[in-house]
Amino acid sequence: MSLLHNQAALFGAIDDEVVSAKKRLADPNSTTLAADRAIVQIVEGFLPGTTGFGRSGWFREIADLFARTATSEEHGLSVFPDLDEAIAGLQRLPSQRERSDSAPSADSFEERKPYIPANDPVLARAGYAAMVLNKVYSAKADGHAAPPGLLDVMATAVRSFSFVSRADGLIDDQLIGDDAIESIAERLFVADGISTRGEWLMLAASQQGFDEASATRSFEFAQSAEVCYGRVVKSKGKYCSIVTSEYVAPDVSVAAIENILDPINWKECSKFFSSMTMNQPARTKLSWSRVNEQVSAEPAKYHLEVDLLFWKAKHQSLDGSLLVNYDMDPQQKPSCLVEVDNGYILVTPENDDGNGQKPGVRIRSTKCERIQGVSTSAMAALACVMGWNDAGREMLAGTARKVITDPNSYPNLKKFYPSTEVDPAEI
Repeated sequence: MSLLHNQAALFGAIDDEVVSAKKRLADPNSTTLAADRAIVQIVEGFLPGTTGFGRSGWFREIADLFARTATSEEHGLSVFPDLDEAIAGLQRLPSQRERSDSAPSADSFEERKPYIPANDPVLARAGYAAMVLNKVYSAKADGHAAPPGLLDVMATAVRSFSFVSRADGLIDDQLIGDDAIESIAERLFVADGISTRGEWLMLAASQQGFDEASATRSFEFAQSAEVCYGRVVKSKGKYCSIVTSEYVAPDVSVAAIENILDPINWKECSKFFSSMTMNQPARTKLSWSRVNEQVSAEPAKYHLEVDLLFWKAKHQSLDGSLLVNYDMDPQQKPSCLVEVDNGYILVTPENDDGNGQKPGVRIRSTKCERIQGVSTSAMAALACVMGWNDAGREMLAGTARKVITDPNSYPNLKKFYPSTEVDPAEI
């Protein structure tokens, strides 16, 4: 099972607890009102905007969506692991993995991609979910203890962000000591006196000991663990979810991001883009690139498909800022469930010189989405929890770091051409 699905299952377990608590709160004969109010309050504090009217129940909606796009009836019933399986899959730090094009198709397609366990935002979010779930269980009236292994999930998250930094700014393959990792994990898991997302993020960002050579590592962990849930907007006459993100990477340049940014590369760099292929003709009359996008953490089981148009631009100055704007192609397959899909990625320098060749980059992204039969709250949760909104942190900056560390790790990256220029691959 993929890391993304294991992580999503933890958040799904939290959502299921909220749904159950709200059902009991609606029962006039319930004897657990105080405990159930506490559960809803805990989750609203740590995952704001997920417990109100029309908000809870998002996880089952996502599971139903994936079942509708399943490759077989069997796979539609088993997209996500149960809670115990998810915890077991997150209790140990995955090993570094080279690229393997020969991995069995039934496996998670992550298995076919190079993987470096350092600074994985999926693991950071899983640690956060484990902490929230532990607090939920502590409030339950039935006295059931939290599932074993949740603390280990937090330790895995901390361990991912505890690789020693080298003098040249790159990350070594050695971890800081286990005692330091376990100490940090315990503090972040118990989170004594902490009741809101903001308080926990401040606690995480203030931790000392992640890596003495990198003063920003704890901030990076906190930033990666933060989960967004978006808001509702009206686009093209339809109510949609919109999620936005902003990420600053002090160690990566705009020029490094340019090597990754072309949408065709996203399948190589993200856990959730399983296929990005050029449609024919490759460009519209107005020079927008035509791309078929398929998203899935386990494409042998399911995938969600849409045809998109991309406009790519580069600022012809020292800063070299980059823009990718996208919208749905008017030509869609009859089976397409996506009704609205548009947004942008903007990459600008974040250094004193405003120089795109020097380290320091700010990546902003916005995604507006509507899928047939899926509520706006579930759609926003899908974008955030499943990684659609990790474009800046993981897909772009994360991949750029891997390429800097090992230039041969991604041998087939497509060069970025502005839409105003001729792209040999899009003729």
